[in-house]
Amino acid sequence: MIVGGRSSATGGILAALVFSMVLLGGCGDGFDGPNYVITAVVWDDLSVMPSQAATVWIRESVGGDAVFGATVRVNGVECDPAIDPWDESYDRDFFSVPPGHPIFIEVDLGEFHAMGMVTMPGPPDVTAPTGSHDASAPIPVEWNSSFVPDTFYLSVHPFETVSPDGWQMTVDGTLASCEIPAGTLNPATSDIRALMWAANETSNLGPLAGSGSEIRAVYNGVSPAFSTE
Repeated sequence: MIVGGRSSATGGILAALVFSMVLLGGCGDGFDGPNYVITAVVWDDLSVMPSQAATVWIRESVGGDAVFGATVRVNGVECDPAIDPWDESYDRDFFSVPPGHPIFIEVDLGEFHAMGMVTMPGPPDVTAPTGSHDASAPIPVEWNSSFVPDTFYLSVHPFETVSPDGWQMTVDGTLASCEIPAGTLNPATSDIRALMWAANETSNLGPLAGSGSEIRAVYNGVSPAFSTE
């Protein structure tokens, strides 16, 4: 299981998770129902406020029809089903899981049970780029993080890039720097801010969860403003 964070989540927590999955029928004995795909995201955005929101989706398959009527819990607290039927989600808003602490996602639907855990990552402190940079040359990006996540995701908004699709990059969680490739950003652009997400992820929700199931815990950070020439 990927728990990420390289933090102090204890072996006792992991043992409790495994034991809980056995109690929930995680071995799959006697279960002949559908293996629903569970997708969950827990989000902490420094640009908004230091608190989390969790959203869980349940589908018949990857990209398939939504499934309703489940009981969904985040760290033991039940989520609210979306009021809008087109939203197809279960939500829990504005709670607090400090960096390095576990997040448990549980889904119950009839005889179907799935459960998994990730560790909340810490906020990335993006320290560069600053000032003005030549858009025709590589632009260094640097950051600090008290916790080492599984992955960093870095992006720049499309209206600041040469490509109409914007720019994004996946960076190993052990690294603390990378480069925006030469020619990626539009020249003569000001107040550019690169967005960075520290993410811990797991696809281990037990044997009843369908292929493609995933839990992701994400902490959002943003770079200082910089410009190109």
